[in-house]
Amino acid sequence: MEKLLTSPFWGPLIRDGVNFLKHLLIALLIYIIGNYIVKKFLNLFESRLRKRNVDETAIGFIHSLLGVILKILVVVIALTALQVPMASITAVIAAASLSVGLALQGSLANLAGGIILVLFQPFKVGDYVVSAEAEGTVTKVDLLATSLVTPDNRLVLVPNSQISSRTLVNVTAFSQRRVDVGVSLHQDSDPERARELLVQVAKLQPQTLQDRPIDVVLTQRNDASLSMMLRFWVNTGDYWQAYWKVLEDMKNVLRAEGIEYFVPSMRLESKDTMNEK
Repeated sequence: MEKLLTSPFWGPLIRDGVNFLKHLLIALLIYIIGNYIVKKFLNLFESRLRKRNVDETAIGFIHSLLGVILKILVVVIALTALQVPMASITAVIAAASLSVGLALQGSLANLAGGIILVLFQPFKVGDYVVSAEAEGTVTKVDLLATSLVTPDNRLVLVPNSQISSRTLVNVTAFSQRRVDVGVSLHQDSDPERARELLVQVAKLQPQTLQDRPIDVVLTQRNDASLSMMLRFWVNTGDYWQAYWKVLEDMKNVLRAEGIEYFVPSMRLESKDTMNEK
């Protein structure tokens, strides 16, 4: 072994190899320990934000963004431990940033969209939203996409840029919501009697907010039918339960009072019948 170390060829090679392995081990330790510290820090930071009642939407986005930055920092420190010159690291990062920026312009737009969503908060985690692409309950706003869970329990990822730049409906933005239920009645129906019955149906619903107005308006009248709209208010979480129950009760009450629904019909005549005429 001593001969190898004193050899003019093998000696420097062995010393350089040992030195490289030492720095490689240090770099690996920095990477492993650094990622562990980052994970613990992010968990602690997230819990502190929750104690300060920061919105869940902002917490998820900040957690993702801060996690990416800190992990890149850990990799840079590990490369420094390998004695990679900082100038080379900076040049590589700059070139990579330029290349990635050109290749991932859409992703950068999604990142900017995520920042807009966190700053202006058109919705928050737990809200039910409807966009041109999808609808569902918001579970997370990440760096590049917003996660929605549909009523039938499917996960939909919508790019942030599409949500932030297009029309979006936040169904659960307010605590109360108006239920609008339309009905078409036969032309001979008494609109005043129908109005009384429909108001009664809405008042009997347990979800109806009795301190809010309940009204029935005539939306259209023609030679064949009367179109009416029942409007009443409920708590947002009770909307669909009230809507479905009112549809059922309306039919039963109107039928019991002899008020008929308008049923569109079409009359067909054969050529023989038309010729006879």
